Amino acid sequence: MNSATKRQNPLRRVRQAGKRGCCAIAVMAKASSAGRTKTRLVPPLTLEQAAELNTAFIADVADNLALAARQADIDRASFTEEAHRLSAIAEDAESRLAKVNAELDELRSPFAELSDTVVAVPTEQLRLARAQFDFLADGFAKNGDVISQTICEIGRCAIEQALAGNKPAK
Repeated sequence: MNSATKRQNPLRRVRQAGKRGCCAIAVMAKASSAGRTKTRLVPPLTLEQAAELNTAFIADVADNLALAARQADIDRASFTEEAHRLSAIAEDAESRLAKVNAELDELRSPFAELSDTVVAVPTEQLRLARAQFDFLADGFAKNGDVISQTICEIGRCAIEQALAGNKPAK
């Protein structure tokens, strides 16, 4: 086998690299030599200084590419780790939601026989409504609106009865 068949086509290597999920970047630059690179900087630089500056630019590009590659690996690893963490949280949330739904179904089952007109209201909400009826009744009384005052007192009385029926036995 001669050396020409041993060498692999560079485009083929790039295509193969792309199949593995990575990318390739080619940097095309002129080799640094005095009088052939960065000649527009002469003067104020000498030909040798201009060539050295070209070499420094190429080295800087290579360093930045290497840093970007390392950062991409870190970012990819961080992303993968975060994706696994969020997936675990989502699975945990789904299992908790299933448990809560099952508990809710158990809590609803005793009330299934009741009609649709029965509503469960938290005790704290009933207390707030009773305080609002008291406030409104006082306001209507001050304004001389006896009918509205009476309606508010009836509402307050109904709430008090509901709260009294809600008390635990002693």
